[in-house]
Amino acid sequence: MLLAGFVSPMCIFLGRAKAREVLYAFFQELSDYLIRKKVPNHSLVTDRLYKRYVRFEDVEATFDIMKAAEDDFIDENPEDREQYRVFFQTFYDGVEEVRYLLEVGDETPNRFQTGLLELPYEVQEKNLPSAYYDDLPEDAEPVWMRTEALNLEEILQAYQSKS
Repeated sequence: MLLAGFVSPMCIFLGRAKAREVLYAFFQELSDYLIRKKVPNHSLVTDRLYKRYVRFEDVEATFDIMKAAEDDFIDENPEDREQYRVFFQTFYDGVEEVRYLLEVGDETPNRFQTGLLELPYEVQEKNLPSAYYDDLPEDAEPVWMRTEALNLEEILQAYQSKS
């Protein structure tokens, strides 16, 4: 069983990690909810947080979307209430770290994301260039849901040759 959760520049939130399939189901339901409710800028959650990464400058807007949706979304999913509250709280904990980093002027690396929380996958994901995530096709599955190991060396070579 591979664990997935939220990854910030300084921390992985392993204590609250769950099987990646559980987090995947959460994001599927949350994405459906945000799209159905026509939440402005929902792609910060349905695409950026779910599949790619959230840039530091977008963390507050992403936080606002999550905070505004939390209670109503959880009310619509009573059977998963406790687990979903944990996911929301873990996200908020990561946002607090990003706020601290911004306060002290540390913006590198400049991303907060959903990812795998087990070695060697967590290390591989953390070393992927942001451009790798930016270039993912819109219909791509999140990197953290892949079944094969990432070939980091191949990816890094491809992105180094682009620069």
